[in-house]
Amino acid sequence: MEVREPTVGDVIAERYTIEQVLGRGGFGVVFRARHIDMDRPVALKVLLTTYARAEPSAVDRFRREARIAASLAYPNTVRLFDYGETDEGVFFIAMELLHGRTLTSLLETEGPLTPARAVHIASQTLYALTEAHAHGIVHRDIKPDNIMLTPLAYDPDHVKVMDFGIAKMVSEEHESQITRAGLTLGTPRYMPIEQIRGEHLTAATDLYAVGLVLGEMLTGEHAYDGDSAMDLVMAILDGPAFSLADHPEIPADLRAVVERAAAKEPSARYASARELLAALAPWRASESGAPAPAPRQTPARAASGPEAPTQMIDAPRQPAAPTALRPAVFSEPQLTPQADAARASLILQGVTISMLLLLILITLFK
Repeated sequence: MEVREPTVGDVIAERYTIEQVLGRGGFGVVFRARHIDMDRPVALKVLLTTYARAEPSAVDRFRREARIAASLAYPNTVRLFDYGETDEGVFFIAMELLHGRTLTSLLETEGPLTPARAVHIASQTLYALTEAHAHGIVHRDIKPDNIMLTPLAYDPDHVKVMDFGIAKMVSEEHESQITRAGLTLGTPRYMPIEQIRGEHLTAATDLYAVGLVLGEMLTGEHAYDGDSAMDLVMAILDGPAFSLADHPEIPADLRAVVERAAAKEPSARYASARELLAALAPWRASESGAPAPAPRQTPARAASGPEAPTQMIDAPRQPAAPTALRPAVFSEPQLTPQADAARASLILQGVTISMLLLLILITLFK
């Protein structure tokens, strides 16, 4: 049976009405849609049937994205509402509809950001990655296009990390369903050498990309440039490590943090998102005044199976319980000798006046 691609006006899974095309990629389309019963707008991501048939692994990748998104709930991650397959064989994911602009758009219009603002945006990205890494998930495609700034009442630069479509569960033993014929998924400009070479990926892979994005926010310039994807790859593999030495306007300590995060060798980078957040703490006072939650470490298994070692992986800190109110305790003030004398004089005057009033009353009623 021939499956028609969804279009504006169609109803998906008897509950989502497609209203507008928001974007189109190589294997899917993102629509603005509305839940019929709840009257709630959503971003509806649909896998193109033609692509799914030509590339069977695309369905597995689409399902993986849904499973990963469903496991993440941190405020800096796009929320998943629904996932399914229609009777016609159309796969869809219903997600939170975002209003704002990408970090790419912000940098194109405003150029370099102040250290406080850049670190504020980078830190929120790290909060989202903290939760993902705690679930054993590596995003693999952190870049300005996947960092959405959605203004809130208390924070004009509230971050939503998007597109876990090529994220990888680090517990998977192989990537045959994800990578084929030497194809490496991701954006070359922000790829570390281990990702380009198709080697094992860890949380340090995402931290490298965060370091490059942070450097780009501070300078307004790409860390690596090239006329083609191959030129970019060669610059990363054979060129010098990313350096901010030519930007003395950036505080030296902050330059050192960015350069370590973007080190070529994974072992030279920060060990976790939490460690990088701690290094950025001196500059994390947001210009917007938004609260900055701090992650904590919780035991989690990065791999499945009885032999998987337990390790400490970052997880977002839950809001602290409100402090119980305590009754105020008042102590008798310590008086000086002068204050003692003054108080005695007032007492004596009061007693004298009271006696005079008493004598007047006695005289009147005789």
